[in-house]
Amino acid sequence: LVRLARKVMATRALRVRAAGAALVLDREGPDAAFARDLLTKHARSSRPDVRGLAEEALARVAGEPA
Repeated sequence: LVRLARKVMATRALRVRAAGAALVLDREGPDAAFARDLLTKHARSSRPDVRGLAEEALARVAGEPA
């Protein structure tokens, strides 16, 4: 999943979804910092669809109901 999130040619929404899923599966793994940084960056996106996906993923990782 993180390999997909790292692909520059993948759509932003797909990268955000992959990073969120990777964090849910392994919050402390070797790629967790990259996934968390990607989600944090896209949570400030000007595109509301990407921003919403990133915010939902971060909330899911934090244990908050989405």
